[in-house]
Amino acid sequence: MTNQPTTTAPNLAQKIAAARNKLGSLKPDKTNKDQGYNYISADKMLERGGDVLAEYGIAIIPSVVETILTPVERQGKSPRIDASLKMTFQVTDGDTAYLAEWVGCGSDYVTPDKAIYKAITSGHKYFLMKLLNVGVGNEDAEHENGDKEPAPKSTPAPAPAPAKVEPVAVTITQAVIDAEMSSDGVTLYTSIPTPKLANMGNAMLKKLNAGEYTADELVEKSRKLAVIDAILIKRQEAGQ
Repeated sequence: MTNQPTTTAPNLAQKIAAARNKLGSLKPDKTNKDQGYNYISADKMLERGGDVLAEYGIAIIPSVVETILTPVERQGKSPRIDASLKMTFQVTDGDTAYLAEWVGCGSDYVTPDKAIYKAITSGHKYFLMKLLNVGVGNEDAEHENGDKEPAPKSTPAPAPAPAKVEPVAVTITQAVIDAEMSSDGVTLYTSIPTPKLANMGNAMLKKLNAGEYTADELVEKSRKLAVIDAILIKRQEAGQ
C-alpha cells in the first residue's frame, strides 16, 4: 500500500506570511511638500493590507483601551491637542487569534476628536505596516490639511504672554466614563443625548482655546472633554 501524503491547513502565522508575499512592494502615494519626502498614505495601507489579509481569511479587530489627551499651551496661540492611545489589535483567522498591544498618536489644533481620530488612524496604519513588514514610505503626514498648524491670514500684533499653564495628561478608563456627571451632580454623561453632549464639549473647548480656565479648572475640563469624546466615538462606531 502506498502511503498517501497528508495535508495540514496553514496556521495563522503561515497565512500572514503568505499575505505578505502576496502584497509585494508598496510604493509611496503621497508627498509631504513641506519636508520633501514621499510616504504611503493610511488609506492605501489599510485598503491594500486589509484586502490581502482578507484574501487569506484574516481579520484585524482594533480596540481603544485608553485615551490620554494633553492640551499643550503655546504663547499667543490656541493650545495644540495631543492624543495618545493605548490600543489592542486582535489578528484572527477564525480558528486562532493573536492579541497585540499597540499605541497610536495624533495631534490637532482645532478639536480633541480630530486628534483622537488621527491617533486611531496612525496606530492602525503602522500596526498593519509592521505586521506585513512594509518598510518603505513609513514616514507620515496623515491628512495633510490637519497635520500642520493653519497659516494665519494676517500677521497678528504681538499678544501679551498668557499665564503659564502646564500641559494636562488625562487618563480615561471605562470607570471614569461611567462615573462622569454633569454640573447638576445627577445626570450621567452616558445618558445625555448625542447633540446636547457634543454642544457641551464644543462649549468647553471654546473656553479652553480662549484661555478662560484656570490651571485647576483645566484638569477637570480636560477630563470632561476626554470623556465626552470617548462617548461620542463609541456611539459613532455603534452607529448611534
